[in-house]
Order: sequence, then C-alpha cells, then structure tokens
Amino acid sequence: MKSSLLAGLAVTAIAALTSCSSVKSIPVENLSGEWSIKKINGDKVKISDDTVEPYLAFDVVNGRFFGHAGCNSIMGSFATGEDNEIVFTSTGVTMMMCPDIATEDALLKALASVKQYNITDNGELELASASDRTLVSLEKRPDTLSPLALAGEWQVSSIGEIDMSDDAEGTYTITFNPDDETFAMTTGCNTVSGKYAGSFVDITFSGLRSTRMACPDMTVEQTASQILPTITSFSEVADDNAFAFYNVHGELVMMINRATE
Repeated sequence: MKSSLLAGLAVTAIAALTSCSSVKSIPVENLSGEWSIKKINGDKVKISDDTVEPYLAFDVVNGRFFGHAGCNSIMGSFATGEDNEIVFTSTGVTMMMCPDIATEDALLKALASVKQYNITDNGELELASASDRTLVSLEKRPDTLSPLALAGEWQVSSIGEIDMSDDAEGTYTITFNPDDETFAMTTGCNTVSGKYAGSFVDITFSGLRSTRMACPDMTVEQTASQILPTITSFSEVADDNAFAFYNVHGELVMMINRATE
C-alpha cells in the first residue's frame, strides 16, 4: 500500500512538472498590429453608433502600444518576459469628456492588472492576470496604419525642442512620396530630403541630403538633420490629421499636421 501511494505521488509530481514546463511560449512579434477589444472581464464590449470601436495596437519593435478606449485615445509602453509575461506601463489617455466612459474605465483598470498574454488556437489574443484570469479578449483586425498613411504634404508643428505650431504660412513642411519612398522637408532655409521605409508603425529615414543655401538661422535644418535619423516609429494622435514620431527610446521627437488646402 505504501509503495503504491508513493508511486501515485510520483506520477502526480511528474505530471505537475510536465504541465508547468509545457507553457507554450508565444513570440512577442505575434502581438504586432491592431486588435479589436471584444470583452473586458468577460463582458462583451458594446459599441453604439456614436462611439469608436475600442482597440489596442502593439508596436513590438519599440515596446509601445496605442489605440482607442471607446472614449479617449490610449497610449503607453509595454514590456515582455519569459513564459508570455507582459506588463503595461506609462499608460495615458487623452482628456475628452464623453457621456459614457464605463468601457474606458474598465479597460484601464484591467490593463493595470495584466501580467501575461496568450493567443488561442482560433487566433484571439487574451490578456490575463497573474492568476491566469482573462481580463481582456481581443481579435486581430486589419492594420489601418502604415507609412502609406503619410502620403502627401504635412506641416511640421514641432521637431526636437522647436515648436513651429504657429507657422501660419506653412514655412515648415514635409512631403512623403510613397511611389519611390522619398521625402522632402522645407526648413525655412534649405530642403532636407532622403528616403524612408517601414511597415505598420515602424519607420526609418535614411540617405539624408540638403540643399546648400547659407541662411542667417539654420537651427531647424540642423535639428531636422539630427532628429530624422533617430526616428523609429510613428502613431496617429487624437486628431485624425496629425501624427507623432518617436525615437528608439519612445521619446516624442516630431509632430506633423495635414497641410491646409
């Protein structure tokens, strides 16, 4: 009897160890892109005609996330570890007043408790607590962002520490040409141009060159030449006609707004 009991305990212990070691590791790259939020704490997300579908988007190259919480835009950073660990940090939202922010409040509270992620066999993304309770359920959706969204002319409202938001005459602009992946930025003195490339929200600028006019103030030009090569990603901000650009440290280094007709 004693030997049978010990054998049974041994089998149980081995089964437990096997179960613990069989956690399916999911590469963080699988999170990349946009995901519609379908459930929060098991409750289905309700979308009315005057609300935006809540979603989260993961920029895995730079460890950033952004999206919409149903009322306000949401953004922040995330970090991953072994065994599908994930934590959301520096979470922030815009400050619009909305009639119903229950979904937003529930999402923010849930994200603060997320400790792990999983992608199910049917492709759903589950964000769970440390006790493996699913807090947020999401479904993959087509990505709405890519460098193609930048096509055309934009006003540069800031770059580095320089604020050009009061540029009523459109002196500082940047134009993206997706046909040959080239850009040109007017700086008030010279034109800085080169190549750009990327996918989803990741973007890089390379092959920078500039015209050679000598001007009394070349601060913007010099700053652009220093900042553009450091950019690694971009995101749409609350205003549909504005984009923010970030360096590898997640620091905001440039803002652009759609040029007025």
